[in-house]
Amino acid sequence: MAAAAQFQQEVRAWLTKEKANVYRMENPKALAQGMETFAVDCELNKQRVVLDYYVLRQTRGGATVAARLAPNELVHLRKDVDRILKSVQFAGVSSR
Repeated sequence: MAAAAQFQQEVRAWLTKEKANVYRMENPKALAQGMETFAVDCELNKQRVVLDYYVLRQTRGGATVAARLAPNELVHLRKDVDRILKSVQFAGVSSR
């Protein structure tokens, strides 16, 4: 989980720079093969939010994804994010 841990360090530095109040930061964990996640419960710009972060790796590429979720809709929105991320397929890149 080195990729998610590295991404988490970058997020932590950004939140510090933005002077966010961090209430809880989850440790990175594997969700499925090639997908890792962690979340941050924080107050950012005077708004309470949950920031969900994902690192996706496949044979043909990878991506980092961030979702800003309202705490009162967290369960419902996470299901949508999970469904979207599981459908991601990276296309091959051709060089011309």
